[in-house]
Amino acid sequence: MRTSVVIATRDRAAMLRVCLESIAAQSVKADEVIVIDDGADAATREVCAAFDGVQLFASGGRGIGFARNIGLDAATGEILLVQDDDDVMLPKRIEDHLRAFDDGVDVTFGGWVNVDPLAPIVRLAFVPGHPAPTLASLLLGGANVAHGGMAFRTEVLRRHRYDDGLVVACDVDINARLLAAGCRFRHVGAFVLLRRMHGGSVTTQHADVQTAVKEGLRARFLPQGGDVPPIPPGSVPIDVTALRAALQRFGLDGAKLVLGTAVKTLDAASARLTATSPRGVLPLGDVGFVDVLAPFGDDVAPAVVRGEMTAGVVPRLGRGGAAASDTGIDPDTLLRDIGLVETGARVFIAIDGAEGDRLVALDRGLKDISPQWRFSAGHPLIETCFGRSVGLALTSNRFGTAAAAERAMRAALRVTAEVFAGKRGPHVAGLAHQDGKLFALEVGGE
Repeated sequence: MRTSVVIATRDRAAMLRVCLESIAAQSVKADEVIVIDDGADAATREVCAAFDGVQLFASGGRGIGFARNIGLDAATGEILLVQDDDDVMLPKRIEDHLRAFDDGVDVTFGGWVNVDPLAPIVRLAFVPGHPAPTLASLLLGGANVAHGGMAFRTEVLRRHRYDDGLVVACDVDINARLLAAGCRFRHVGAFVLLRRMHGGSVTTQHADVQTAVKEGLRARFLPQGGDVPPIPPGSVPIDVTALRAALQRFGLDGAKLVLGTAVKTLDAASARLTATSPRGVLPLGDVGFVDVLAPFGDDVAPAVVRGEMTAGVVPRLGRGGAAASDTGIDPDTLLRDIGLVETGARVFIAIDGAEGDRLVALDRGLKDISPQWRFSAGHPLIETCFGRSVGLALTSNRFGTAAAAERAMRAALRVTAEVFAGKRGPHVAGLAHQDGKLFALEVGGE
């Protein structure tokens, strides 16, 4: 089958170059690569010109939905792979997608690995993705599917198209409409994408807009709510060799990757969370599990993921991966680590000593407040907001304004009041960065 890779980009030429390099290195080559420039940086054109056969179109700053539709109309392949400009394809991504298509499959997708290559401690979060997404699991259960790790039958995507009016959350929108139309999704059984986490990502900058879009989709397709189906059993193997090669593109030393075995239940994990260093702490997964790693040390071996998340620590090339507390890292680095170099705000929830059942309830209650939460352990800026030592906190996506973060904090207070009833607080705090100044938002939850 002929394949087309479509990338929408805006003024991120350096990231786009790394992305295109990963496409050129695929085990099965794409038949065509289409880049839609939604920005105004001449460097984007220069990067595209350096790669043979890359087709470049302009979308005039109309947004990601409009840009992706331009790529959709230009594609000549039977299969269209969506790729985000800041991410890296794992080496067998195209091969894995093609293997999963048969006559009854309309959409294929794989797992992805989240990584912030600039963080003082570089953590990998392996997200297998839901093995069989439904409308209920997507809109009610928080079963995310990374759009940059998806492939579509081009004719099917053309029948539904992206919403031109959406500049964010067009991935959730198109996935919901495809599922509502009865399209068949299939997991490829592999990790296909290395997903760069950074302050400039659309997901990070517009968490409040994404929440509003999702609420609208629920009202449209599931006005009466519904039951979230159980997650089918299954596993997704980690190709350590492929992962190491992809990490090199981010300037990380894949040869020093450390994987470990995971604690399989929340009860077992929660007993160790507050005593675990940052290298062993993971975000709540799509299926409500927290894993804590026991490193193998130098004996690196492949791991298997069963609906949970596992992680590793990867030092940067040419330097160690020491914790911030060990290196006297400056304020700018702390801001970058927490994703507030630019204007915006984040919400924090202190979960020191939380038991397994409370973590499960918290995971369920927080999904509508921010699409993604990650752990932060012993971060000085978070402790400043709470005015006390915080061993472990959940950190929200970045909100565009302090006002949006304050609305999210009020919602989080309602959730934590139920989850942490009787446990001494405060449990909720916030931090905003505006006009070059930092200020703590109101705390609550005593």
